Amino acid sequence: MKMESSKKYLYRDQIKFIAIMAMTLNHGARVFLTPGTFVCELLIGIGYATAITMCYFLVEGFHCTHSQKQYGARLLGFGIVSQLPFMMLEAFAGQKYTWNMLLTLFICYLILWIIENVSDYAMKIGLVIAMFYVSVYADWAVSAPLFTVLFYRSYGDKKATQTAFAASIALVVINDYLDSGNLLFCGLHSVGLIFSAFLILILYNGQRSRFSKTFLKWFFYLYYPVHLVVLDLLGLLYVDPDMVHRVKEQILGFL
Repeated sequence: MKMESSKKYLYRDQIKFIAIMAMTLNHGARVFLTPGTFVCELLIGIGYATAITMCYFLVEGFHCTHSQKQYGARLLGFGIVSQLPFMMLEAFAGQKYTWNMLLTLFICYLILWIIENVSDYAMKIGLVIAMFYVSVYADWAVSAPLFTVLFYRSYGDKKATQTAFAASIALVVINDYLDSGNLLFCGLHSVGLIFSAFLILILYNGQRSRFSKTFLKWFFYLYYPVHLVVLDLLGLLYVDPDMVHRVKEQILGFL
């Protein structure tokens, strides 16, 4: 059962659009701004809204989609297409290469599929743990699968969903503090997470936009690789023209 209210004004697609704009701010900051500065860390924190928002809607989409197999195939296909431009973005940010967020969401999708389709309890637990382990190599490692499981368990229950958001935010903030030891950065990085909770718990009306469903579906999938390519090209023009050669050498070295 979806959470709906006539007093709530935002449709699912509007919230997803806000989330991908937040993601763009995060990725743009990683390419063009200096890590550790106030503005950079704030924009990174705003972008944190995207992962938790998309995990929430992944659970909702998994329950509502007409074809779970096609849903998973789209995540995997666009995740594969997005990997090289994502690696370029990681190189600009000076980060270790990981799998991109669409591949993370595909891992989360597999967790949901396992929970619903594997009847043997021991095998189910083993496979879910394996998926958590695989996520270590992906963006939002472990955290995104955890968000997904929490939202799956709380689906349709408003109070349980509130608890799931609170637990997710607390875990990210604690992990961030243990990693950085910087309370200011932890506060900045929590901005997007809290904003996501506000949008979904307070403003979301539980419905899709009346605008073209087909257009919006493909828009959200296409936006991810396209915006990565645009940021990479801008980075090559204005930040580091030699990045392509270094990425190529690192990829060949990795292979």
